[in-house]
Amino acid sequence: MAASSGGLPRFGAGAEALGECGSRARAVALAQEVLSLHEAHEKKLEENRKCIEDLEGQVDQLSKRNEELERELAELKSQLPSQAASGGAEQPDNANNILGCTDDSVFLGEKGQFIQFVLALANGGKSSKEYKQMYQFLLKCFTDADNNFDGRVGYLEFEMLIDAAAFLPRRFGYAPSTPELYATDFDRVKLRLALFNGLKPKKAKAVNKKSGTYDYISFHTWLNYAIGHITEKAASLTDEKPHSTILKGGEEYQAFILKAVESRKTREYKEFYHYVLKCFVEADKDLDGQVDKPGLNSLMDAEGPRLFGFSPTALEEEYRSPEEKEEARDKLFQSLDPDGSGLISFDMWLEYIYTHICAKSKNIGAAGAVPEVEAAGAALSEPQCPWRV
Repeated sequence: MAASSGGLPRFGAGAEALGECGSRARAVALAQEVLSLHEAHEKKLEENRKCIEDLEGQVDQLSKRNEELERELAELKSQLPSQAASGGAEQPDNANNILGCTDDSVFLGEKGQFIQFVLALANGGKSSKEYKQMYQFLLKCFTDADNNFDGRVGYLEFEMLIDAAAFLPRRFGYAPSTPELYATDFDRVKLRLALFNGLKPKKAKAVNKKSGTYDYISFHTWLNYAIGHITEKAASLTDEKPHSTILKGGEEYQAFILKAVESRKTREYKEFYHYVLKCFVEADKDLDGQVDKPGLNSLMDAEGPRLFGFSPTALEEEYRSPEEKEEARDKLFQSLDPDGSGLISFDMWLEYIYTHICAKSKNIGAAGAVPEVEAAGAALSEPQCPWRV
């Protein structure tokens, strides 16, 4: 404190000292407040860090669970083709299904099941399960052809109706395809129009605002005709062998192969076609209509070709090492995948395996037993086998 001229301290000096103390106190209080805010901020940051760590842990758990679910889904998808090919688990009678494609019906079966189905339909009457399934199938064919939804089918729609219904017998080789049945389009129209005119009502005409009146048939007419036609044809199935010979040995298998390579019009070729398709579907694990390299290995190792000399029965008979096998399969895969997509289509595989079996079949039976391959017709493409007798 400064002294006065008389030796006593001045009053103003004390006030200055008190002011300095107050400033220091405020500075200390402000510093404490800043420190408190900083500590609160650090505490909040620590809480946020813990929250983020917890969220990251939850995300990691969800990611692992998602991977597990994807693996389970892939496993389920891989089982679907084999279940479809084998008919799947037993299902209750589902004749009311408009698709008519129940697991225990002819639609998923093989030749023997088809024969049994047709015979049961012919002999069982309307109360049979087979009749109800066929009713639904024929109804679906009719409604698909009824383009204008008037409950009637005109001639152009009738063409669609016939081809749709012919799916079943054609699948098993019991009905010729349209190109096999008619030499020209004129023949097809002439014969189908005659059938249509025989089924249509004699006097009734339906009205179409654009084209005027037109002839038609109703569902009950179509149903009666189709069931009658199937029943009539059932008599020719009684002497047929009910089971496929494609996986049997001996002379039956040899006779089957010789007929299959004779022409794509034969019943045996059509059965061969569906067997190759079944194998292809089983190899198509991701259900995209194509197979990858592992799928090709499944196709190459299928049972049929290996059973009776069309392919070696064991790895050591065909390749000297796994590496040699891998190299050979890679080369084959590349030849079937010309665009380098990493996938091969069913048509490429079918052409390859059919040509391969044609070539191998020249070793079956006595000399001269293998027939000439039928030349291509105007309406049917017939591939040339790489051999002649």
